[in-house]
Amino acid sequence: MKANQITIVATATVLLLTLIGCEPTDGHIALKEPKPELSEMPPPMIWDASDPDKSRQAVREPDGSFSDPLTGLPVR
Repeated sequence: MKANQITIVATATVLLLTLIGCEPTDGHIALKEPKPELSEMPPPMIWDASDPDKSRQAVREPDGSFSDPLTGLPVR
């Protein structure tokens, strides 16, 4: 029984000291910036395994999809 009381007192002390160290707030939730829309995001990068230093940006097609500027193949 004595060990249980010591555990409870130690836990309560740690929680009390943790709460004392918290900064006071006004109770409002801080909202984060929303993620940008897909249309606002830059085109994806295309990486070539044979030469990783030659990365290039994909080209946006009129239908909104992306394609490789060298091969013309669609990029997923």
